[in-house]
Order: sequence, then structure tokens, then C-alpha cells
Amino acid sequence: MGATVGLVSKRDSPFCLVKWNGTWLKGLAARMPPTWQLELKRRRYRRQIAQGAFFSGEPEDALLDSLLGEGDWAIDVGANIGHYTKRMSDLVERMVE
Repeated sequence: MGATVGLVSKRDSPFCLVKWNGTWLKGLAARMPPTWQLELKRRRYRRQIAQGAFFSGEPEDALLDSLLGEGDWAIDVGANIGHYTKRMSDLVERMVE
């Protein structure tokens, strides 16, 4: 339930700066310089990792449990943002940088 001001919900207010679906915020971020965009992405992924919410959602992710175990070695070549790298390091209990 959203908080209300009079009979108008804050999320419906013209003074609301960020729409709840995030499209306005994404549009603003898209207009920022590339270095700022990259830093925003880094902060987002750091926050997701800290909260335990950094998952790829890819079906291959479920296969990693059966392929890797503690003490195994895994190499992620061509990592993009590190979903698989993070998942594999959790499974093998060690990461070499």
C-alpha cells in the first residue's frame, strides 16, 4: 500500500520524481555520460551481490550445481558482468584473481 496525500497516492502525484516502473529513471541514466552509466551499473551489481540477489536467471545456471563442487577449478573466459563467475566461485569456495 502506498502512502497517500489527501486522496492522491504519492505514486500518482505529479511531484513524484521517479515512476514506480523505473522507465523515467532508466531514460535519465541513458542520457548520462558512458562513464557515469558504467559506475551506476557497478553500484547496482555490488548492491545485488551484498543482498544475495545477483542471479543470471539463465537455465544453464542450474546446471552448475551438478558440474562443480568444492575444490574444483573453473575458468570463466569472456565474462561480461560476472554472473557465472560469482556463481562458480560460490560453488568451488575459492576464487583466484
